[in-house]
Amino acid sequence: MFKVSVLLDNDKILKEGKYDIRAIYYNVEKAYTDRGFIRDYDTPEGAMMFYGVNGWADNRGMMNASYFLRKQDWFMRYVRKWTGYENEQCKYKDTFGVVDILNSIKWADSVAGVI
Repeated sequence: MFKVSVLLDNDKILKEGKYDIRAIYYNVEKAYTDRGFIRDYDTPEGAMMFYGVNGWADNRGMMNASYFLRKQDWFMRYVRKWTGYENEQCKYKDTFGVVDILNSIKWADSVAGVI
């Protein structure tokens, strides 16, 4: 199973007033649900949690959604935490490998000289 959580900086979105906060949340949710993920719940800190139901086949949807969001003008500006979870390779199905997607992208961009 693949899961992903996205935590946005609501205060920054509202303070800047450049984008409609409802539109941002709608587009984040749509990025994952259009690719077969289900919005499960929001964490206590306010992160949206999505999960796939197709095992390894969800890897492609997760990567496509991540690529789509990363390319939006507003997303990288307002995302505070972006975490991926995967248990397809784990011995126990209640155990997940965790990837900090946000820091991985920032690291890759710095290596590539994008930042």
